[in-house]
Amino acid sequence: MPVLGLESVIDVTHAKKGRIQAIRTMKSPELSWARFSGLDPSEPTIEDLAAASVAVSLKPNEVLIEEDEDTGHVYLIESGVVRTVRYSRDGHEIWLADIAAGALVGEIAALTNSLRTSSVVASTPVSAFRVSQLMFQRSMESSGRFATVVATLMAQRTTSTSSTLASVSGMSVASRLRAELVRMAAPKSNETEIFDIPSPPTVSELASRIHATREATSRALSTLERSGLAKRQPNSLRVVVPFG
Repeated sequence: MPVLGLESVIDVTHAKKGRIQAIRTMKSPELSWARFSGLDPSEPTIEDLAAASVAVSLKPNEVLIEEDEDTGHVYLIESGVVRTVRYSRDGHEIWLADIAAGALVGEIAALTNSLRTSSVVASTPVSAFRVSQLMFQRSMESSGRFATVVATLMAQRTTSTSSTLASVSGMSVASRLRAELVRMAAPKSNETEIFDIPSPPTVSELASRIHATREATSRALSTLERSGLAKRQPNSLRVVVPFG
């Protein structure tokens, strides 16, 4: 296994639209790829991925991948949260999913040689490791275990997308909003029926998450508040989930 150094060389890429700066480094990509795949860090596939990895960092709302761009890089999220989104004709962001540390993004285009199907935007400060399309494809070919993990991830995302589409077509805006608020919230200590969302998203952000208009989402939130199921606090949004 190569010795990990602390030196890094700046490699600026994709200057347009405030793109990230990519920093070639050897922080600890072996451990990150090993955790993702379940392989030992000394496996040749992991060593090759680590040697080819370029560390990138993003500030909130910086773009990692743009919809319809013709690139094949794959990214392993090391820390932080990114969101996959598409944009309406009017430029409104349509939320598709949140992706947290330990997951891949960009694998579909890399495997299908197609344009990017959605944009990936940082929701928090993010660190990630980037590998080329060719390296990713070679890793899929060289390790059955690695290929199985990637295939499982893609299947899970397909299932999640299908579930989201089903909820959009079969649930009211108010029901979708309440389900999303509960998903985002954390229970308050000793008050298991009360959940809080610190630094809650705006109405526009909620609308993009539940695939509704801002106006419909605002009305649904007001309905939940009148029913006592939601309450806006100075620095949080409280959601009540009654037992039964």
